[in-house]
Amino acid sequence: MKKTSVTYIVSDIDKALAFEWVAVMLPSGNIDLEFLILGHKHTYLEKFLIAHGVRVRALTIKGKSSYLTGFFKLWLYLLKTRPDVIHCHLRRAELIGMTAGFLARIKSRIYTRHSSTYNHLYHPKGVFVDRIINRMATRIVAISQNVKSVLTELEGVRESKICLIRHGFDLELFSHVPTDAISHMKRKYGLEDKYPVIGIIGRYTWWKGYRYSIPALAAVMKEYPKSHVVLANAIGNHADEIRQLIRENFSPDRYTEIEFENNIPALYHTFDVYVHVPIDPSVEAFGQTYVEALASGVPSVFTLSGIAREFIRDRYNALVVDFKNPEQIESAVSEILGSAPLRNKLIKNGQKSIEIFSLDIFIEKLTDLYQNMPCTDR
Repeated sequence: MKKTSVTYIVSDIDKALAFEWVAVMLPSGNIDLEFLILGHKHTYLEKFLIAHGVRVRALTIKGKSSYLTGFFKLWLYLLKTRPDVIHCHLRRAELIGMTAGFLARIKSRIYTRHSSTYNHLYHPKGVFVDRIINRMATRIVAISQNVKSVLTELEGVRESKICLIRHGFDLELFSHVPTDAISHMKRKYGLEDKYPVIGIIGRYTWWKGYRYSIPALAAVMKEYPKSHVVLANAIGNHADEIRQLIRENFSPDRYTEIEFENNIPALYHTFDVYVHVPIDPSVEAFGQTYVEALASGVPSVFTLSGIAREFIRDRYNALVVDFKNPEQIESAVSEILGSAPLRNKLIKNGQKSIEIFSLDIFIEKLTDLYQNMPCTDR
């Protein structure tokens, strides 16, 4: 049987576990896989792909002024290689890749929608671009029911064009972390004598709920002299304002900021409690951190946004709080810290509830998509 040639077009990414998993597992089927990386050369992802024998080509694009040059390079490349499928991920890949694929008349043009209502709320002009991209795509991957609803109800995409494929995870990577890796992580960030360590992993943007989580954690920490907050992925468009909020609530020795950490699974295992509280039900398109925290066995406090609406149950696999409610966040964190039976229950049920995000299911659904098989929800 002839293999289906699939070209992934991704942009502005240095490291992403999801693409590494796809690169390793997808070609084991009847798929001939190639990556085109738009942005910068010599990224961690490019080096990983080369090391694992996956064809990869990097196109340097530095700012909007080079969009046109990048488009022509990509268009000519697609005209030459004629893949059966292109699959675009992230904003510049969507803009440049979908347009080049459309004009090159690539038969199957797919993009994964990684955003939800963000443009509708904050960048209305971006919605116009989203609608154009939707029209150029032959299929759209929705990563959650939330994203599917945005596409159909707010942007008028017909349901038959959408394939619901939730992110898949190498769950053992998060659940079985070597003890020495955890010890190294604690030494690296000075967490060896800290308790409790409260973790937040999320870009510095207001919709992640920092206005509510930071004051709440400051109140909790008054009861624990050796408590410490870790804020990872500490970059974003509201970094200056959020850092000011952090300084107003925490003394310098009570928190650690981490812009990038390669070994995220080990970092999760340094946390005693985890907090993720986006500000409304739809702003989070998926929220990989919901799955990662539970896979890592960290008792967690959540608001229900994105994928959490599909599998998080209050007092079963996490404690659920209302949106924009620092008092409930404080109470939930304190309750977890004060009850070993509750912590054990949340950890056990949390790890059981994430089996639906198996990497095998994810790869199987992608393979079906590329080979024009019907999308099924399972």
